[in-house]
Amino acid sequence: MNKEEVELKNKLVNVLWCAFLVATLVYFFVVFYLQHSNIGSFQFTPVISTLSSIGIINIIIGFGISNKIRSILGRNPHQDLDSLYSKFITLNIIAWALIESAAALGLVAAILEKNAIYFLTLAIPSFLALFLSRPRPEVLKSIILGQK
Repeated sequence: MNKEEVELKNKLVNVLWCAFLVATLVYFFVVFYLQHSNIGSFQFTPVISTLSSIGIINIIIGFGISNKIRSILGRNPHQDLDSLYSKFITLNIIAWALIESAAALGLVAAILEKNAIYFLTLAIPSFLALFLSRPRPEVLKSIILGQK
């Protein structure tokens, strides 16, 4: 893999990350502009509790995957760069999708109950987790340099 391919793949990872961030921001638009949701108190109905619990678990798992990418990828010292990049991109997409799904679950809860508090309790942590789990290609560099 030459330098141009590496830079192209780094741009791809950044574009994917930005797409997940933008999707989360679009949910804010849907809830507050299109749905005209009010912010009320949190009611623990079975459906809302289930959606909120799954959303929180998804954020924790996704953020955990994002923070453990170095240790996950560094387990096999004999992998080539293409394989390493594929796994890096796949792990990031899985992590970001899990995190972003929490905001989507909050969107569903907000639409069902016409109350934006359900969305805010999942979307704000989701957005922060996405922001903190930005792509880090330097992880690949440290793995590659550590292998040689």
